[in-house]
Amino acid sequence: ILSAGVHGNETAPIELVDDLIGDLVTGELQLARRLLVVIGNPLAIEKQSRFVEENLNRLFDGAHRSSSTMESTRAAEIESVVGSFLAQQTRPITHYDLHTAIRPSAHELFAIVPFGNELSASQYSFFSSSNIEALLFANAPAGTFSYFTAHHFGADAFTVELGKVRPFGQNDHSKLVPIANSLRRVISDSDFSSGEVSGYGTGPQSYRVIAEVFRRTESGFQLKLDEDVANFTELAPGYVLTLEGAGSPGFVIGEAGSRVVFPNGQVPVGQRVALVVKANDPAGLSFSANEE
Repeated sequence: ILSAGVHGNETAPIELVDDLIGDLVTGELQLARRLLVVIGNPLAIEKQSRFVEENLNRLFDGAHRSSSTMESTRAAEIESVVGSFLAQQTRPITHYDLHTAIRPSAHELFAIVPFGNELSASQYSFFSSSNIEALLFANAPAGTFSYFTAHHFGADAFTVELGKVRPFGQNDHSKLVPIANSLRRVISDSDFSSGEVSGYGTGPQSYRVIAEVFRRTESGFQLKLDEDVANFTELAPGYVLTLEGAGSPGFVIGEAGSRVVFPNGQVPVGQRVALVVKANDPAGLSFSANEE
């Protein structure tokens, strides 16, 4: 499964997928496996907005049942199509959900490993050859598309961040050549796992989520970060990341070495404002036996 456009203003993945589909149509790229391509939120893409009514990537794994927005209908439709597609699947499943981040990032290209999903040696090799700089291991279930396919279908599923949000036509595709080539190999080569696995020292840096920060109040809430603070910026212990209510401290950084990822203060009450992460010891990285 290859997906893009779950957020309508994240254009680089849409352009990358469009190139792949074009080469499949012309025969330049040959299929070696069954492929489902999902364009997540076409109406938001038309509007060049992150979403129309609600963040689509919070509505999977059944979360759409508690909402009545356009995006909740779309999430249910996508889940149904994925279920029908995978009902015929007899080989291990891979899902790459391609995104770009709102903010710049110290690791420009990185991937999120959903909670409960293990990393295989072939997937580590895929990310190493794709120039993915960091892997972030989630610590809890989520309403994301990649968590849905990992949780319900046992897929090797990942949310893959390919730089910063930019309008159509303004993306630097030279930085995406390595992952575009890796995806072409996955699509056209049935034996990607035969590739040499990169060593720990040359592959992506590994991080783990140690806390999720949520918005608790409607009035008086504030995310205490400038707009240009990049993902994976380190924050000192005692740093007040959010204010709630009448200026009272909300979330305070506790551990040394903590870094902030996906900070976004423009979310409704109850939704995630940021992830707080720490680097893993490279020597502690292990692989599952789930190979293709």
